[in-house]
Amino acid sequence: MQRGVIALTSDDIKMLSQIVEMNLDSFPQTLVTKLQAASDMAEPEIRLELSEEESESLLDLIDFNPDDKKTTSLRGKIQDFVAGLRN
Repeated sequence: MQRGVIALTSDDIKMLSQIVEMNLDSFPQTLVTKLQAASDMAEPEIRLELSEEESESLLDLIDFNPDDKKTTSLRGKIQDFVAGLRN
């Protein structure tokens, strides 16, 4: 399985953490742990190493709320990241 590093803003991390907290059973435990650790960082940009599976699980949940304008930019970042892993 492919792995890569994605750069996300602290706001992106907060949004993802909130989504994951509401749906803990839907995500790999490694992803939950990474997001919890990233939430504690006080950096404007946070780099996370994610597997293709972890990235796709985030996309699935974000795509569940397609009308949420706050997730549009984040969805694009994760889609580009997953596409890069596949190539």
